[in-house]
Amino acid sequence: MLVGIDLGTTNCKFLAEGQSEQSFRITYTAVKNESYKEIDPTCIVDNLIKCFDKLKPEKISGVAVTGQMHGIMCWDKNFNPTTNLITWEDTRCSQAFCDELSQGGRLYPGYGLATLLWLRKNDPICLSTAFAAGTIMDYFVARLTNNLRPRMPRSSQTAHSFGCWNDQTGWTISHVDELLLDVGKNLHDEIVSSAETNVFGIGPCRVLIGLGDHQCSVAGFGLPLEENVMFLNVGTSAQMTFLSKEKVNENGSVEIRPFIDSKTSLVTVASMNGGNVLSAFVGAYDIEFSAIEESLRNLDDVDKIAAYTYARFFPERCGLQGHGKLPLHNSLSPIETSISLIKSLLVNLKSLFFHKNEDFVLPYFDKIIVSGGASNLFIPFLRDLCRTVVIAEGDAASGAIGIFRYVQNKL
Repeated sequence: MLVGIDLGTTNCKFLAEGQSEQSFRITYTAVKNESYKEIDPTCIVDNLIKCFDKLKPEKISGVAVTGQMHGIMCWDKNFNPTTNLITWEDTRCSQAFCDELSQGGRLYPGYGLATLLWLRKNDPICLSTAFAAGTIMDYFVARLTNNLRPRMPRSSQTAHSFGCWNDQTGWTISHVDELLLDVGKNLHDEIVSSAETNVFGIGPCRVLIGLGDHQCSVAGFGLPLEENVMFLNVGTSAQMTFLSKEKVNENGSVEIRPFIDSKTSLVTVASMNGGNVLSAFVGAYDIEFSAIEESLRNLDDVDKIAAYTYARFFPERCGLQGHGKLPLHNSLSPIETSISLIKSLLVNLKSLFFHKNEDFVLPYFDKIIVSGGASNLFIPFLRDLCRTVVIAEGDAASGAIGIFRYVQNKL
């Protein structure tokens, strides 16, 4: 029996093959500064132990852990956390601080490397007893395998999410901290054995190094991935991604995210503006989503729907500014305005492919697979990009199991 674990930003999911999925909500730690976003990792681990307690240890053959990217925590030689998990939503680092460090690399507030270097400069006492640093996935895998090597391998997926790392050059910053972990480029080289000490009550099994939740969500649609397919996810934020076996430059807002091995990557744009903006608008005007869906079904011509020039409420990581107040057309009803906002959010997401990347050519796809709580509302506006739109759920926990099985078969 394989176990897939997704350590998300607001929820954690625990999926054992043949069993009902377990989940629990994550509570943020109260902190003195509103720009800080922290979670007590001990609470996450305690809940995971309860999930494992419901299984028969001898039945577990492997564990794959995925979760929120970019965040960071530190721990000592006894696996005791020396910091909270500082998440990707944390903004204690300014963009100016990141630009000063990045030397042309990709580094933004909330990225693990930026946060680590900010702590080193502004709060060195909290790092004085730290032995290792990594994502929450790295920490859990280290505990699960009882791995006390200070430079335990981490996956290229989580390394890339830390900022200033890519497959071609490795770390692209001279300030890399001694707490950072080594990077394993090929996942099939990085399946390790669990501890013999029955950590969390689990017997001997195989454990895969920590994986990124975005990659696992895509893998949740099935491996190997189909080619010439776009994946659109609209949850709190929004992402567009497609598989590439050809070299694509990482310019502007376009990220080249590592996938299964060094031969495949995901060409990705990610927006801070997705279902969060739409939910805020719908909540303010007390609109039912079902009413918006009904109106979308009755649309005669989507091309007649106006898109706002500026639909970004939150600033994008690439520097495009958000707007504290979205423009509203007084002549339109709230539902008509909602539909225009949906189109605008998609236009904004697509525009990120071309931001500071004018020569980028977006392919015409055979299929777009959409997922996420708000994704079905965007379907009418996708026809110019593809022949077919398919609604599906790419679950990160099941995707982690899929990646585990896929790379295990390569051994």
